Amino acid sequence: MIERTPAELRETIELLQERIAQLESILGQSFVAPAHWGLSHKQEKLVGLLMARERVTAEAILSVVWHGEEDAGAERVHTLVSKMRPKLKALGADVECSRYTGYRLIGRENLQIHEARQ
Repeated sequence: MIERTPAELRETIELLQERIAQLESILGQSFVAPAHWGLSHKQEKLVGLLMARERVTAEAILSVVWHGEEDAGAERVHTLVSKMRPKLKALGADVECSRYTGYRLIGRENLQIHEARQ
């Protein structure tokens, strides 16, 4: 086992926190929806992920939204998307689901317009 000084451990923690922030940004977790969209925290994470990537698999959604919880499965993703759809449709957007390629945000430009108005 490698012995590290407290200063070395603090430096490692800072580097890891910076890397986590970078990865969250890439995955869209830093996205904050305007309050009038009426999204739950999980829905907000999902929209951020869908806005950051062209297509997102159910496995990626489970990893980001539920952090890989053991009891989280594809049915939870389906339920989250189903409850979110009416909110997105009111903004001129929707989520397309393909069994083989995952989820895709349709009308992304409409959400960006609504986001800019906020």
